[in-house]
Amino acid sequence: MAGTRPPRAGYSLLEMLMYVAVMFVLVSLCGKLFVSGLRLSTLGTQAMDRMMDVTNLQRDFTQAVRSASAVVPELGTYRSGEAQLVLRAEPQDGCPHYIVFGALRDPQHLSRMDLVEKDGKLDSSRFVTYRVPVDSIRFDMSGPGFVQLDVMAQGRQECQTARRFVAAPRGIGEQP
Repeated sequence: MAGTRPPRAGYSLLEMLMYVAVMFVLVSLCGKLFVSGLRLSTLGTQAMDRMMDVTNLQRDFTQAVRSASAVVPELGTYRSGEAQLVLRAEPQDGCPHYIVFGALRDPQHLSRMDLVEKDGKLDSSRFVTYRVPVDSIRFDMSGPGFVQLDVMAQGRQECQTARRFVAAPRGIGEQP
């Protein structure tokens, strides 16, 4: 039988193309899963950062109000009202110390400024701008002996978040 060939080991060209196509699809799916996982991780990290920023704001606000002896109606150009809050705090180095909350530099971020009165002049000893972007800030001192801060956090229209922080100063001072 001169016309028969012995069988050869190996793959045909069609089989090799099929293996390459299957491998391409698998690598593509793994790449998409990796990118999706990376996006979810980034979104989770951003959400945790926002939650920590809000927690820091709440902690600083409540500690400042609780350590304050009074709400001050006016201090220089700063006035306690819906947009700002002026607190009388513990004296620093024997000098009067005040804390001002409000949108002091940027209307979309809440800030805290510590002022120390030396020789009849107010000097800033600390300035903090909180990273939480806000649409509105409102202070309410009408309650009996407590101060309330309402913050509407920025976000997509359907995801805006309202936050309310309430704390009472040690001593009930003059209300605006």
